[in-house]
Amino acid sequence: MSDFIFTRYLYEKEEVGYSLVLSLLYKKEEESIFWATELYYSGFEEELYEFLWIIYQNFYASLNIKFEHYLLKKIELLKNAKKKININEETDTNIIHLHLIIKNLIIRPNNLDTFSLIILTSDFEIESILNENEKKNEKKDQEECLKKLLTLTPNYLQIAKLLLDDWREKDETFIEKNMEYTIDFFNNTIPMNSNPIEKKKAIKDFHKTIQEIKSNGFDFSPSYLLLTRILNFYSLLNKLKMGKLLFLIVPEESIESEINKYKNIEIDETQNIKSNQILQKSRIYSINPQINDVFKLKRNISKIDIKMAFRENWLYHTSFSPLWKSRIHKYNGTISTDDRKIIFVKEQDEEEFYLRYGYEPDEQSKECQEKSISSFAKSKFKEWIENEYKKSTNRLYQIEEEYLDEL
Repeated sequence: MSDFIFTRYLYEKEEVGYSLVLSLLYKKEEESIFWATELYYSGFEEELYEFLWIIYQNFYASLNIKFEHYLLKKIELLKNAKKKININEETDTNIIHLHLIIKNLIIRPNNLDTFSLIILTSDFEIESILNENEKKNEKKDQEECLKKLLTLTPNYLQIAKLLLDDWREKDETFIEKNMEYTIDFFNNTIPMNSNPIEKKKAIKDFHKTIQEIKSNGFDFSPSYLLLTRILNFYSLLNKLKMGKLLFLIVPEESIESEINKYKNIEIDETQNIKSNQILQKSRIYSINPQINDVFKLKRNISKIDIKMAFRENWLYHTSFSPLWKSRIHKYNGTISTDDRKIIFVKEQDEEEFYLRYGYEPDEQSKECQEKSISSFAKSKFKEWIENEYKKSTNRLYQIEEEYLDEL
């Protein structure tokens, strides 16, 4: 497999996804749509749908539980729509659902609560405050674990450890029973401002979410879902700003021009567009340099320099993108992983391919090239996340200094 995977306009796939995350968090609608459609039109539709679900869980779920079924239903519509023979077809109105997902995420509050807790439970061995007897596998003791951790002043990291580490392999039935106990705790022990949680409805919605996730074929952990509910209940208790049960609806005719804006740009003799001009016309945004502060990037661990890959071996790296792979096969090209290059059977096929898809990345302006391969400053995760904490008080949890110093 290629170290780097280039998308339709020769961005690195991983970096496109991470730029999508930040553009959503910073509520940059057009930029978010650009990155989402970059993955979609490159042929990574299935991965994009699951990635949107992951983004929702990490940054939106605790404040927007009521948005969950809308999101999963839209994803289901995208997945179940009639498959197009050619993703460039003008009749592909399926993508309207993708635009609506992005637009509805943009108008909703988000925070770093779940994301921060996941990072810590993944990167550190968190010592449990529960004694060994309380951590045993017997049913009674397992139930007592959560009871001990749910308090008026909860230790969110310990709750996350219990659910994401100790209970990682617990089945749906076990988690659902603890979901019921959690609701009882909040309703009976901590009055929710005279607005008790509707237990039957909450359990029904929880079960429905699990079924919708399975229907979409996503990997999931029931205990992960319980964590988002617990954080949601505490967010309600602490009167955080919650997402409203309103969904943005945009008429198809008004969104048509927006859809056309992000479709694949092809050579066009009538408009005098040549293949080596496509990158200049299509690259609207640059990869967000802050992704280097937040995520562990492939370019930092790869033995291959991304600039060299982009300028000298770009076609090989695009061949791992479904869109480019189909283009190469259309002109009888084969992918040689040993030589890390594309071999065309006939010279005429190669000439026709490059006439249509010869983007010539090494001949583009510096500004155009830098939109995907600019150098990043040294990663500053601590500085980034502290700045995010300062910008918003709409959160429950802040990573302790002892962990920030190690991240």
